[in-house]
Amino acid sequence: KSEILYTAGEIAKIAGVSLRTIRFYDVKGLLKPVSYSEAGYRYYNQESLAVLQKILMLKYLGFSLQQIEKMIHYLALSLIAKKLCKGSKIVLQLSCKKELGAD
Repeated sequence: KSEILYTAGEIAKIAGVSLRTIRFYDVKGLLKPVSYSEAGYRYYNQESLAVLQKILMLKYLGFSLQQIEKMIHYLALSLIAKKLCKGSKIVLQLSCKKELGAD
C-alpha cells in the first residue's frame, strides 16, 4: 500500500495555515518534509499533518515556537525509546524461550 503524500500547499490548506507558515516550520525544524520532488517540492504525509496539528494546538495554548520545538523533539524521542524497549522485550522473550528450549 502506497502512502498518501501532500504538497506543502495541500497540507497548508488542510490545516488552515499559509504556505509561508509551512516553509517557516520547515526552516525552524518543527515540520520536516518526508521527501522532496526532483523539482524541490516538499512532500508531507499523515504523520506530518498530525505533527502540524500538535504545533498549532500548542501555539494556540500560548507556547513559544522554541518550547514547541522541544516538546515535539521530546515526543519523538520518547516514541523511539518506547519502540526500542518493546523490541528489546521481544528479543529477550525469544532469547529466554530459546534458552529454555520452548517454542
